[in-house]
Amino acid sequence: MTWGAAKRMDGIERTLIRRIFDAAPPGSINLGLGQPDLPTPPRISLAGIDGIAAGKTGYTSTAGDPAVRAAIAARYPGVATRASSVVVTNGTQEAV
Repeated sequence: MTWGAAKRMDGIERTLIRRIFDAAPPGSINLGLGQPDLPTPPRISLAGIDGIAAGKTGYTSTAGDPAVRAAIAARYPGVATRASSVVVTNGTQEAV
């Protein structure tokens, strides 16, 4: 056990995907979870702050926030005929 680790973690192995990630040679291209390499636009950051201040800190439905889904459907009428035909995910891995 390492300093600060909970005793209940003793004997728990790293997952296969974590072992593969750790074994990758330097300079490898990581096709796993991505980290954004661009700054978040200020209007997006402010919208997040506004949402927190308004108490919107819980989970949405698994398909995404209904208002966001409706806005996407309205923006892409040739693709989505209504909000129920849109699913919002946090990224491509969730979508797959």
